[in-house]
Amino acid sequence: INNLAYVVILSAALDIVGPHVPKGTVLLANIIPSLIVKLTLPYVIHRIPYSVRIVICSLSSLLAMQIIAWSPSISVSMSGIVLASASSGLGEMTWLMLTSLYHPLSVSAFASGTGAAGVLGAVSFLAMTSLFGWSMRVSLIILSSLPLIMALAYFVVLRSPHGHTDEDVESNVDDAADNNAEKDEHASLASTDEADLKPPSEMTLKEKLILSRSLLVPYMLPPMLTAIPSVLCSEYTINQGVAPTLLYPLEKTPFRELRDHYVTYQALYQVGVFISRSSVTLVTIRRLWIPSMMQVVLLGMLVLHALYFWIGNIWPLFMLILVEGLLGGATYVNCYYQITKNVPSTYREFSLGAVGAADSLGIASAGLISLWVEGALCQWQQAHGRPWCASV
Repeated sequence: INNLAYVVILSAALDIVGPHVPKGTVLLANIIPSLIVKLTLPYVIHRIPYSVRIVICSLSSLLAMQIIAWSPSISVSMSGIVLASASSGLGEMTWLMLTSLYHPLSVSAFASGTGAAGVLGAVSFLAMTSLFGWSMRVSLIILSSLPLIMALAYFVVLRSPHGHTDEDVESNVDDAADNNAEKDEHASLASTDEADLKPPSEMTLKEKLILSRSLLVPYMLPPMLTAIPSVLCSEYTINQGVAPTLLYPLEKTPFRELRDHYVTYQALYQVGVFISRSSVTLVTIRRLWIPSMMQVVLLGMLVLHALYFWIGNIWPLFMLILVEGLLGGATYVNCYYQITKNVPSTYREFSLGAVGAADSLGIASAGLISLWVEGALCQWQQAHGRPWCASV
């Protein structure tokens, strides 16, 4: 559910800014605050109880969607998007760190849940606006209540890890981590006996930065290398820069309006993300460069289609968008799953929070690229007899 506002905002990007503003603008507003949160808070966030973080995330997500729904201008909408982004970044970091106190498969469950929330948000927005014909305002007002489920899940549904009380979790997660400590034979960080490791809550800022540097090569650089030139950068360039130009004449589609193309692509992408984020227990990918390169190839294929319209039917395009989601979701969940398996439990909570900045950096890069890509592709299409992108 933490991912809901983020997904709904990207699905509503066309309705928020209109056809003449690049959708990359929405992506940048929806990711840069999150990136800042992920770059800075892991080093001090242990001072904030989990319960406070969850309440902040729930209420700020609700408020953000209400601001966008009632916004009289694009600038006010952007302020709501910024608030939703900061909330999403804090929430993702919080829930990922919390999984370190449970079974290693809990990170897979969290990733699957973010995928499910993506499907819920994108498909709900698609159904409300395209099937039922409701306005963006009505749709956002209805969906804005869903983030409260986060607080319900934490305070009512979730059990304290390993028999600890809520006070134990609130004050210091290191005790819970010690109870679940096990030797990880394959971990690059596990060369030292865990009994001799200093918990992150007792580290200085310099020591935490050194620990982050040790995470850089095995866990942060792969996501960045699969983010900037490939997976995350490629997929979000597709979603926000290329997808708005992947249009067909309405008589060749199942749609009633041209805008339905974009919202449907977002929904299909989220379905693919959900499927792959739920599959790590069945298919584990260690060589993340494989889906990375596949995503780059897919981006090239879709850019060529935007230029030369070589996919004559929209249904194969639907399948390509679904594959895009599968590749992106698989990379995300496998990266975090490897951390839970390979990093000593003493450092696991901090590591899960710190590594998240890498994927946000890739998405932010995609936002910058999309600012140019969408406009360039649309101008090309208008110059070659396909003016639909200008009238969405």
